[in-house]
Amino acid sequence: MSIRRLIGVLKSKWWVMAFAFLVGGVLAGLMISYTPPTYKAEVTLYSMDLERIREEGQTLEFYDIQLSREVLNQFREVIHSRRVISAVIEELGQYNLTEKEILEKTAISSSIDSNIFYINAKDKDPEKAAIVANSMARTFSTVIRSIINTENVGILDEAIVPIEPERNYGVAFMILGMIAGSVLSFSALYVMEYFNPKVYFEEDLVEGLGFRVMGTIPRHNTDEGDFGYGGK
Repeated sequence: MSIRRLIGVLKSKWWVMAFAFLVGGVLAGLMISYTPPTYKAEVTLYSMDLERIREEGQTLEFYDIQLSREVLNQFREVIHSRRVISAVIEELGQYNLTEKEILEKTAISSSIDSNIFYINAKDKDPEKAAIVANSMARTFSTVIRSIINTENVGILDEAIVPIEPERNYGVAFMILGMIAGSVLSFSALYVMEYFNPKVYFEEDLVEGLGFRVMGTIPRHNTDEGDFGYGGK
């Protein structure tokens, strides 16, 4: 399809893309409005060699922070191990959580150049999010202590019930919906015009049928003063 024909289609069918643009934004907005908010509860934990610091009476140095981060990286997968998940499921039996649900709700993250890390849980119920996060943190620290036989890992701040839900990025989602609607409508128009057998310009004869154009008949509208070439 020639660029000239494509531009002509867009000029004549611009309202289709405009309508799809609005519909995409409206549908995205409806999806956001009917999606329940999600709350995130976070537990703060530490990882450091407390025994050495107590015994030697030294302060925390950069070496301790670096070593703690290495230990954290080694045991990062422990939080989602079957040993931890099973203990959490047993502790929170009243919620009837499955292993898959806990894996989807929880995550672990750490600060850059720090011996502090976080365990967070997300849920549509803010109280449930805090309970799951605290249970995961307690079980995680207990398992880590039993593995390395030290108290290097512990809870600094327990999770509290979140008041505000997580940001849902509604405006960005609506913009994406508008863009998606425009792209889909443009694709539909392109496909429909690509298989349209009508001839609008001499380029259509040359490119589509391989004909050689010897001349064109001018279109003259005396009432409107319109002069042009081509036609259907």
